[in-house]
Amino acid sequence: MSSKSGPDEKQQWALIGRYGTIGIEMGLCVTFGFLGGQWVDRRFGTAPYGMNMGLGFGVIAAFKALWRMYRTIEADESRARLEKQTHDSER
Repeated sequence: MSSKSGPDEKQQWALIGRYGTIGIEMGLCVTFGFLGGQWVDRRFGTAPYGMNMGLGFGVIAAFKALWRMYRTIEADESRARLEKQTHDSER
């Protein structure tokens, strides 16, 4: 076994690094929305409306991040298919 990583393994690690953060990003969106809403409730005495709105905004931000990642994945797959077709047609 070789200690060097082949291009496929390097590419896989790059993809893990690129797409593996979506769970963290979604969790942080919801957490910061929730905590921001709690801060609003304490500051203005609006419990539980601030928390609920903050949580809602956090969930919306998390789904927006997920949608952005989905579009990135689709674009990458589309680009890879086009490159493969171009490469195959050159043969």
